Amino acid sequence: MAIKGKISGEVEIKCHRHLVFELFKHKPHDTSVVDPERIAACHLVSGEWGVPGAVILWDYYHDGKKETAKEIIEEIDDELHKIVFKVIEGDILEVYNSLSFIFTTKDVGDKKFVIWTIEFEKANPSIPDPTSYMDLVCGIVGNMDSHFLNSNSDLLGFMVLKGSDCPINKYGKVESAKEIVEEVDDELHKIVFKVIEGGVLEVYNPLIITINVEDMGHKKLVIWTMEFEKVNANIPDPTPYLDLLCAVVGDMDAYFLKRP
Repeated sequence: MAIKGKISGEVEIKCHRHLVFELFKHKPHDTSVVDPERIAACHLVSGEWGVPGAVILWDYYHDGKKETAKEIIEEIDDELHKIVFKVIEGDILEVYNSLSFIFTTKDVGDKKFVIWTIEFEKANPSIPDPTSYMDLVCGIVGNMDSHFLNSNSDLLGFMVLKGSDCPINKYGKVESAKEIVEEVDDELHKIVFKVIEGGVLEVYNPLIITINVEDMGHKKLVIWTMEFEKVNANIPDPTPYLDLLCAVVGDMDAYFLKRP
């Protein structure tokens, strides 16, 4: 008789929750850079990164051996920071009849958490719960958190600066950029702009810019996140564009404070 079960695990993180969510959503293949001891590779089989219905293939290390798993992205919820990965092929299905990994995040007071839930079905009670797979995915999140905190996200192409931290630079030339507004979330105060034309795409392609706001105690912060791919490894990170955006927010703040 088949037995269904569910287990959950939490990982406290120090970096912004949306960084971990956006990596699993748009660039899960970069997990092999962040945690090569657990992830050997991740490839897109069909569909599009960050879109439900995409099929991805993982090569990973579990209990001292290399395994593979093909998953379909069943659900993505940007508001809840939720992604559902359902395993459709691979070593894990030799043990479990079905298995899905569910990623979510939450704030508890001043603390931030990533929550993994594994829903599974096993053929009989003698098969253990998949706690070793829970240890695997929680370990990946822990290494992501350390990477974002220690390396300024340079390997993954995610950059975050808070408006109050950014210097104001003067720019000597006029540039243009055409963007499409991919997402607007009034509740989260979030807007996603994707650059579709302009000189910036000669060096970064793609380039996606996200703005959101956060309250931290009595402080209010505007946060810009840039997700990018460089044309080659010699190109520097787009910090001047972050400086520009943060300076614009600083000027907006000064303007609104002066208004009667």
